[in-house]
Amino acid sequence: AHHQRYIFPRWRPSWHRVGYKGSRWAPAYWGRGVFIYSPPPRVVVVDGQNQKVEGGGGTERAVNRTGDIAVGLRAGTYSSAYDMGDGAYSDFGLGLDARYRLTEAVGAEVAWQYYDQSFEDGSERISAPLSASLQAFAFPWTRVNPYATAGLTWTARNYSDTYSTGLSVVHETRKDTLFGPHVGLGIEFGLGDSAALGFEGRYTGYLNVDEDDTSAPGAFQGTMGMNFYF
Repeated sequence: AHHQRYIFPRWRPSWHRVGYKGSRWAPAYWGRGVFIYSPPPRVVVVDGQNQKVEGGGGTERAVNRTGDIAVGLRAGTYSSAYDMGDGAYSDFGLGLDARYRLTEAVGAEVAWQYYDQSFEDGSERISAPLSASLQAFAFPWTRVNPYATAGLTWTARNYSDTYSTGLSVVHETRKDTLFGPHVGLGIEFGLGDSAALGFEGRYTGYLNVDEDDTSAPGAFQGTMGMNFYF
């Protein structure tokens, strides 16, 4: 690719042209849309005579995750409340996740966490969300990589909780599974080619909360984790 020396090589639009007919709609091309610019695997700067520019060297991606599978551990909090009173709570938990990068800019993830109010016998709350997500990475070739995530969550609950409404004390007992969509934002820091440290916040809005359930119809999860890519 001919390239003027004063143009930053990672941002030349001609390297990201994508057709809109035929096979160009295939997932392999989704990461190179008009809003995401990713450098090719290696860039060599040449002049008008197709000669390598002295000192131009080459520019390589910091990471290339396309087709990679990642497994990881995560830890964080599950925060929600009851519709009435001062029943807000935030429980600590641990979990696992697995991710496949369909392209460098798009990932599919399955994650499971276990949150417990006390991790002891007689715990008041146990929440175990299982989620499936699609993720869009903004700068997939860099080591500092923000992303957006969206998908569906199923949360198994086992509650035997007592809280105050301000006028009375309520004992809430629940053993069920809530279901609903989630959205969130995160950021991933690449640590070499095979590991990444991530932070994410997501909100889940539940669609099947019973009418007599005093739980708030949603929950927030804040997590940090370590993923290992293969």
